Amino acid sequence: MFTKKNIFKFLFFYLSSCLILIVLSEIAETKFFQIFTIEEIGNPDLEWNDLHYKSVNPYRNSHYTREKSVILINSGSLNRDSFRLELSKVLGELNILNVKAIGIDHQFSNENKIGTDELIKSINANPKIIIGEIADQNNPNMLAEKLKIQAKTGKADLPDDYTIRTYFDNHSTFAHQLIKTAFPNVLKNSNHESEHHPFTIHYSCINDGLVEFSNTSNSLHPINFKYIEAKDFINENDREFNKSFTETFKNKIVIIGHLGSNLIDKKFDSEDKFAVPTDTSKIMLRDKTMYGAVIHANAIENILHPESKFKELHGFWHVLLHQLLIIGFLLVLFLHLGKFFNILILVIISIPYTYVVMKLMDYNVYITMSSTLLHLIFVEEFYEILEPLYKKIIKKYNSISHEKK
Repeated sequence: MFTKKNIFKFLFFYLSSCLILIVLSEIAETKFFQIFTIEEIGNPDLEWNDLHYKSVNPYRNSHYTREKSVILINSGSLNRDSFRLELSKVLGELNILNVKAIGIDHQFSNENKIGTDELIKSINANPKIIIGEIADQNNPNMLAEKLKIQAKTGKADLPDDYTIRTYFDNHSTFAHQLIKTAFPNVLKNSNHESEHHPFTIHYSCINDGLVEFSNTSNSLHPINFKYIEAKDFINENDREFNKSFTETFKNKIVIIGHLGSNLIDKKFDSEDKFAVPTDTSKIMLRDKTMYGAVIHANAIENILHPESKFKELHGFWHVLLHQLLIIGFLLVLFLHLGKFFNILILVIISIPYTYVVMKLMDYNVYITMSSTLLHLIFVEEFYEILEPLYKKIIKKYNSISHEKK
């Protein structure tokens, strides 16, 4: 079995496959070769790990049923013509509640609009307010930069060309600034201030992640984030309804952002929406279903509850698992069972591998599986291409050895 010939054959196919995979990965990262990008042919953005959100039972998992630390206020219901004036009233109402921090996930122009002075006054009067900042030179946050407000800002950028799976884990982000204001000891005790790398978001909700707050149905959907329509929040004629807010908002982080113009149009409203892995209706070619404010809320839940944060398999252990699967599959290919059986074995390998990865995700362990399975398919194709080359090399080697004798 472990003859010199077999060892040479294995090394040839193994090293050749690894080299080709490395070259292909480098080509994929080279801008010159990205004239026809994946996005231009439909952006499948396929990641098999997303199956976790289809397979998990959120009502039996504490990561989803845990009481959320964030409550959302939908500013989409405010009057566009007097938006700033009404937003200042919302901030005034929040100022009398015992909230820990308030995030405003909005961009403002420097135009002199109705309520600008009132809004600036409301923001400057509350040190708990953080404004989400987008790094867009063509559309800067003028309210913060030009009108010289005193509120702190946090980077709220989210890429909109693929499914949002990661969030930057550093002190400048919108989520971190809100946590720093609300629960500063959390960051100090967990050394989050020194981390500057993206983490995979373990979403603590399903689909769009929203459930409307009401006195009667408040506890029917604990797996999603509660949101309140801003117009209801400042409705002078519904003080009885507003009384229930006191306990709801106590010690919470509040994010004010666009969550749809109204209940009817919410499903079809495309403003500030992103594709996310929690969309259980699709696994590729996803629609944009989750509002940016909800994504920031999920990032906050991850940072506040590190025990539920995905523990990702990085570095040595990820490479080791990847290489063991390639080695195992190469040994199967050496049995010369034929292409049909090779593909069948690959499918058989994939099923238990997928099951194990999904189960590990239930316990907050994340192993990227899509690239590994794709590489195994490539290895099978490489074997078909490299085998004739290997036979030529062996023939040449035997010929040279025979001449020397």
